[in-house]
Formats: sequence, structure tokens, C-alpha cells
Amino acid sequence: MRSPASLRVFLLTVLVAWAPRAWAVKVQVRGNTQVDARAALKDGRIELRGSVRDDTGRPLGQARLRVSAARERGGPVLKLGRSLGCGTTAQNHIHPSAEELLVDTDGAGAFCLAFTTLERRAALQVAFEGDRFHDRGEVTLDVDSSRRSLLLAFSPAPVQLALERETHTVWLDARVEPNDEPIDEALQIRLLLKERDGSTRELGRTALRSGERAEVSFHSRDLGMPGLAELVAEFAGSDTVQPARRSATIQRNVRVVLSTAGKLGPADPSSGLSIDVAVGSSVGAVPSGAIEMVVGNDSVGTAPVHAGSSRVTALFPLPAAGVVPVTLRYLPEVPWWLATEPITVSVPVSPPSPWRRFPWVIAALAVGAWVVRSWWRPPRTEKPERDRLSLPPGRPSLEVIEAGPERSGWRGRVYDAHEATPVGGATLTVILPAFASDGVAARTTTDDEGRFELAPVNRVEGARLEVSAAWHSTLVKDLPLAGSLQISLVSRRRALLARLVEWAARMGKPWTTPGDATPRHVASVARSRRAEDVVVWAGEVEQAAFGPSPPDAEVEERVREQEPAWRAVDDPKR
Repeated sequence: MRSPASLRVFLLTVLVAWAPRAWAVKVQVRGNTQVDARAALKDGRIELRGSVRDDTGRPLGQARLRVSAARERGGPVLKLGRSLGCGTTAQNHIHPSAEELLVDTDGAGAFCLAFTTLERRAALQVAFEGDRFHDRGEVTLDVDSSRRSLLLAFSPAPVQLALERETHTVWLDARVEPNDEPIDEALQIRLLLKERDGSTRELGRTALRSGERAEVSFHSRDLGMPGLAELVAEFAGSDTVQPARRSATIQRNVRVVLSTAGKLGPADPSSGLSIDVAVGSSVGAVPSGAIEMVVGNDSVGTAPVHAGSSRVTALFPLPAAGVVPVTLRYLPEVPWWLATEPITVSVPVSPPSPWRRFPWVIAALAVGAWVVRSWWRPPRTEKPERDRLSLPPGRPSLEVIEAGPERSGWRGRVYDAHEATPVGGATLTVILPAFASDGVAARTTTDDEGRFELAPVNRVEGARLEVSAAWHSTLVKDLPLAGSLQISLVSRRRALLARLVEWAARMGKPWTTPGDATPRHVASVARSRRAEDVVVWAGEVEQAAFGPSPPDAEVEERVREQEPAWRAVDDPKR
């Protein structure tokens, strides 16, 4: 049987392992809801028809609606009495209650109710309480059975409006029911624009009679800024016709135009090429998105757009030609900023500085001096250099090159795992298991050549060596035997890209590509599957891996926390 002390340690270990996932902050985005309804007198009954859609126009099937009535808006609630389905193709489940009706929309998001005992005049309210993914929505209708009903419709319903156009035209159809007797009344219809914050403004007016079709024209400048909005056709009512309202969700689009800011002077891409890009449109500066720089078929850098401008910086090999063609393209953050054709600019290439050859000249002179010296005097026998880096491993590693006497400490060098260059300023820490302290037993820092020496420490079970650097991922290994060490660290950029490639490989098709998966490919697949968390994570990986500034430990930790959990091939939610 376990002792109470060991049981407490076991429970503490389980709690620490479970806590990060359980306490993680989860963000869920909710969409707006649009409830569209109209009431009409038909066969001596009042029919209430309508539909429920989200802010993108998609119907919400099996949405639970609450229908209530009052003598006037804001007045006391009336009993609805008996209600039936309309007997149409729309099949709805109706749940009567004391002072309201509960009705479920069909698969197309539609509903229809027929009231046989509703009072002559009433205000009908249809409300959707919302769910996990959608906010609340409601509409109130003034019903008067002594007046005819007006059915308004957009013909066709507008979906996208380009703000580059000077004017737009929408068509409206009107039909008065019942239509057994002709009505010679000009109906005054207002066309309104309703923003997401609830504010409205009038776009135009028209007059039409029952059975007619009319057009309403308006200027693009009256539509406001790009984004989603609601187009509303509204009739205030008359002595013989009830008020009516019809709405449609629209998306106001605008095309983005790119241009380089200022003249491009000669530059050396191998030392860093920066281009200032102006990002504008017909409505002014573009506030969001990113600019990608492409050379040949390779994406060499991206930068975010702020207030209509972006500065893209990239590093790539020096080309042989005197100019290098660079393609700049806009990556939208929201769908209503439309990317135009990329622009291509020719950047003059400056010749490399002659000082770059100075180290090679010094090295050649040193070799020549050594050869001349070897002619006059035999070379001395020296010990082979043990800390020279072999082929770069391309992964984080810790190798014991030469074992030393016990309690002789550790020495060696720290390299970049891909570029085989020494890592200066890296911190090596020997950590022993401890409860009352941080457990640090020894610590040192590498010099500019990546060399280090660590004082001897008694090796115990559970002791580990931690190696950290400013721009490289931290490496933690069991404390090795005393001796000469060769340590390779992977940069944070490469580590984050490697995690994305591994994630895509685990997910399988279509997340994988013939080569290694890229952040842009993962984000593209995620957008098609509406996996917004994956889109955000892939964008963060791309910014950290290809951005102008290398990511530090805080950025690496934030991007790692955003990494989505992978799912097996047979997972139905994959």
C-alpha cells in the first residue's frame, strides 16, 4: 500500500500535468442572427411566415423560436390561442405554452404558423434566443387583419456590392394579399442600410403598385466602409395595407491597390532587403492584412499592414544579375478587402562590399605563412582539436565527444544545429532535483566562439542540463558524464516550422503537400474547412518564422500554446 506522502506526490504530479490543458483560456466567436418574418391574411387566418439566417446568409435549421403577441408594442401579452402549421412544404414542430408558442425551423431555416383566433390588431414578436455559435435575434410585426398584407421581395436579392462602382441598383417586387380586389394605391417604399452596430441610414425611395417591379439606385459613397451590412426595404403602412419589411445581408467589397513608396535604391539581398509598400483602395487606406514578398517561386518574407502601409524585409542569396525581380502581393485578413494582381518591382543589386573579402585575404595570408614556416622548420605535433563541429545534425542534440575523469566538470562548444555557427551568450545550467530551492547547482555562459566550462557537480538521479539562448529553443537533457561536450541548438524559427510540418504530417491529407507543409498551405486548408483556430495559428507561425524580427522565448511559447490538437484519420470531426 502506498504511503500518504507518496500518494500526495502522485496526486500533485497528476494535477500539474492536467492543469495547463484544463485551465487554458478558450475563445469562441459568435455570429449575428437575422430573423425575417411577415404576416398576411389568408383564408380568414393570419399566417406568419419567415426564416432565420446567420450573418453570412446561411439558414439555421432546427432553431427554437419564441412567438408572442400583444395589443401594441410594449403592451401586455395576449393569448395566441390555437395555431396550426401552414400546410406547406415547411414542416415545423410547434410547442404551445401559456402565453407564447415555441416553434422549430425546418432544415431550410424557415417557419410558418397560422392563427385562427388572433385579435383584429396585435403586435407579433418572433425571437431566437441564440445558441453556442449565434447571438440573439428578434423582429416585431404590427398585424391588422382589417388591412391587406404586403409582400416585399428583392428581385434578385443583392449579395455583394463593389465600392469601386459609382452607383448601384436593386430591384423590388411588391404584392398585396389577398389580391381578389384590385388596389390602385402607390406604395411608398424606403430602402435603408443597417450597420452591424444597429445604426441605419436611408439610401433611396420608390413608389410602386401591387404586382409591379421598381428599381432603387444609390451611390457607393452612401454605403460606408467595406464589411457586412443589412439592406432593408420598408413600407410604413397605410389605411388599407399593413406595414411590411424585407431584409437581405450584403457584403461591401473593395479592391486593394499596391504601390511602392519612394524610389528603390541599390540593395544587397544577402544582407537584408526592405521595401516600403503603400496599401490603398478607392475608400482610402487599408487597415489590415499582410504583404508577402516572393522571389522566383519562394516566399521570402511577410509583414503586417497598418494604416495603409507595410515594410517588408527579407534575406535571400545575392543573385548573379544586376537586378532582381521581386513580387509583392496582398494577403487579406477579412474577405471584403479583395486582393488585386500582385505587382512586380525590379530592385537594383549593389555589389558586395570589398571588406567582405578581407577575412578571406587574411586567411590566405595565414595559410601562406604557415606553408613557408613549415619549409624552414618541421611542424610541432599537437593534440587533435576535439571541439571541431562535424556535419550539422539539423536537430537539437548533446554529444559527449571525449569522456573525462570523474568530477572533472564539463567543457565544450554550443553550435547552431543547421548553420554550424557557434552560439555565443548561451546559458548552461545544471539543475538537481530539489523542493526547497530552484535546484541550480552550476551555471555558465558561452563566449563569442560558443565555448564554455562548467564546474564539477555530484551527479544524482534526475539531474539535468538546460541550455538556453536568445534566439534558439531551449534544450533540456539528462546530465551527461564529465568530459568534452558538443551541443547543437535549433533556432526558434526552424523549431516552430518543424512543429507545423509535424502537425500537418500527423493530420494527413489534405493538410500535407508533396514537400513539407507550409504555413500558407495549412491556413488555406483551414479556411476551406472554417477552422479559424488553425488559420490564426498558421499565421502566427508564418510571422514568427519569416517576419523581420526573430522570435524570442515569449513569442515561441505563445505560438506553441496556439497549436491545435491533431486528430486521427478516422476522427469524424477531422
